[in-house]
Amino acid sequence: MGLKFKIIFGYGILIALLIVTIYIFRKEQMNRNTLHRNEKELVHTWQLTEEICIDLLELTTEGEMVSVWKEKDYLSYTEKRKCICDTLQVLKKDTHILGLQSRIDTLCLLLEKKEKILYWIMNTFYQLKNSTDIIGERIPTIISQIKNMPASSDSGQEKTFEKKKTIWSFFRRKEKQSAYFKQKEEKETKEPPSNITTEMLYSLNREVAEKQDMQRKALSIQMDSLYTNNQNLNRKLNSLVRELESETNHRISNRYRELAVERENSDSIIAIFTISITLITIILYIIIHRELNRKYRYEKELEASDERNRELLQSRKDMMLSIAHDLRSPLSTIKGAAELLPEESVPECRSEYLESISHASDYMLTLVETLMNFYLLNTEQNRSQISVYNLESLFKEVADNFVLQARKKDLRFSSEFLDMNIVVSGDRGQLQQIISNLIANALKFTEKGGICLSAEYHGGELRFSVQDTGCGMDSKDTERIFTAFERLENARNVPG
Repeated sequence: MGLKFKIIFGYGILIALLIVTIYIFRKEQMNRNTLHRNEKELVHTWQLTEEICIDLLELTTEGEMVSVWKEKDYLSYTEKRKCICDTLQVLKKDTHILGLQSRIDTLCLLLEKKEKILYWIMNTFYQLKNSTDIIGERIPTIISQIKNMPASSDSGQEKTFEKKKTIWSFFRRKEKQSAYFKQKEEKETKEPPSNITTEMLYSLNREVAEKQDMQRKALSIQMDSLYTNNQNLNRKLNSLVRELESETNHRISNRYRELAVERENSDSIIAIFTISITLITIILYIIIHRELNRKYRYEKELEASDERNRELLQSRKDMMLSIAHDLRSPLSTIKGAAELLPEESVPECRSEYLESISHASDYMLTLVETLMNFYLLNTEQNRSQISVYNLESLFKEVADNFVLQARKKDLRFSSEFLDMNIVVSGDRGQLQQIISNLIANALKFTEKGGICLSAEYHGGELRFSVQDTGCGMDSKDTERIFTAFERLENARNVPG
């Protein structure tokens, strides 16, 4: 009964303290909400300023392409300019400085003026590009005149030969041409129609050049006006950004001062109530501590058991993938030897193929034994298969298994063994699997050149390496080679 009374009394005090604390926190929260609203307004104002600067930069970049504008580009520029002006008007409502509001209005006017100047420049560029239309209008006229000129000349020549020759023409006195007529004929022969065509084209060229010169002068005046307007626009924009930054910093500093004062007033009260609540909470915690500890230990045991099960399942998956991956190499050896065996008539080569098939089969049996040992993981009885074997014989056996595959790809396969004629004790299957995997990967990613297997046994330490002329890998990729089935970027398209 006393324990229950103490618990009820403690909970009553705790509830009362919680109510008072909630009231204080509520009041503090209202003050902070007010400050947060002001902060959001400042952030919104600053975001609007950043958006305006970014939009103005995009608008300026788009304006630089006015020489290649079309009507739809101008309409797009106008739409963006209106959006910027609308954003500036929103920013104008959030500002509290009269001078800043007037600068926003001035900035909008400068943007409208720049839009008009760009429209004039666009039209001038359009007229300048289309100034050669006069050539298309005048060329047909020149061509028609050129076609008519040879016809008139030929008709004149035909008239001179229209008179028919008769018997009386021999007794008739020859007609003499006048000096004027001879001079006219000489002039016509000296001035061919091409001179007239040249004069027409020269006149046309002069007219086009004068028109283009006038348009260039107008374009120069408009570009000067655009440059002056851009200077004013940049100056107003910089002034606007500086004043906005100054106002924002001032309001932020005031807000933090108010927040500091509020915190000083409420921290002491909150500290007292917090200490009281903490003491009562500690007492209640001691009562239920044992039950919580028991529940916590039970959950930990479940988590540990679940983690062990997950690791066991993952190890099973990795083992199955590893066995499937390692079975490819001996199967390829058996298939290659079986394909070459019927066509081989030399007994030594046939024996060599049969021996390769036998070695590959032995290796597959080793992998199958590894798969059978996989089931011992559940009882934690998986052990290494220790045996005594000759290192040089093992390496030669592995090398012989890949000679046929190398020949099939027209690759040179060589081996170098130093101080390897020694008998050692260890897991022969695991070592054979490692060497076979290295050589198999070298064969997969080597298209031309050769592969070299080198090994050395010195001072109780075995060192071996597989070198190839394949795609290779960078030094930064060497850390990834021990990840299961890891494939580098330069080998994505290689099968296997």
